[in-house]
Amino acid sequence: MVSFDVVSLFTNIPRELVYDAIEKEWNNIASFTSISFSLFNETIALIMNSGFFKYRGCFYEQVEGMPMDNCLSPVVADLVMDQIIKIALERLPSTPKVITKHVDDLFLILKRDELENTLDIFNSVHDRIKFTCEKENGDQLPYLDTLVKRNSNGTISTNWYKKTIASGRFLNFFSAHPMSQKLNTAQGFVHRVKNLTTNIEFDVKNTITNILKQNNYPKQLIGKLINESVNKSIIRPDDLAPGTQTRFCSLTYVPGLSERLKKTVRRMCPDIKLCFKIHNTAGRLYPQTER
Repeated sequence: MVSFDVVSLFTNIPRELVYDAIEKEWNNIASFTSISFSLFNETIALIMNSGFFKYRGCFYEQVEGMPMDNCLSPVVADLVMDQIIKIALERLPSTPKVITKHVDDLFLILKRDELENTLDIFNSVHDRIKFTCEKENGDQLPYLDTLVKRNSNGTISTNWYKKTIASGRFLNFFSAHPMSQKLNTAQGFVHRVKNLTTNIEFDVKNTITNILKQNNYPKQLIGKLINESVNKSIIRPDDLAPGTQTRFCSLTYVPGLSERLKKTVRRMCPDIKLCFKIHNTAGRLYPQTER
């Protein structure tokens, strides 16, 4: 088991591979747009050539890769990575038993004597795209937030995983946020840990408890969330009653007042759902200043 990781993918995306990927995937892309292939390419070119930033009074243009904060960058990166993987697999003498991708991270299962050649072929696809490699250690390999373990009987099990440098901090229970956001954060964490863990030796309950206690969630609430997660199902949009239309309204969160207002609106206007946002964000507290 190994993982490949691209070095600085977004800023090294070859633009010629972007156009090549769009051309090869145009039959799939065309069903989601009404504009022509040529106009679509012109639009992509305009976006890719619009990366500017200012540093010490001078303006600079990004001439290679994709901007880090551009909403198009993840989509383009995904298309390019698909093409790179396809090209590399065509060049390999044998296909890895398992290969999966998440953005710029690849997980592979292959023979040990094929690793060096496989890495060389992936790195030869384009001179701007370079992969680093992490090998399994002690029959286990961290991949994203999962620890993949190879068992003695030939099976694979997984644990939820966090890096040693990870602080384990998220939305604190004492923060000035709506209670619903705190509960959703905790429920999402519980759901993630339980669903990423298949190893029966991994202590899921203590892991969840320790992380939530670190973020000041009450012990009684933690136990309730863990017990509820066993039989809790997720409601998807398709599960709602036909013809149901919900209107959303965003308001600034005010402790105490927002909860009462939400109950009133829910009672009087059931088709309206209030969503609250925090006024004192990091951007407001630390606005960008000219130096």
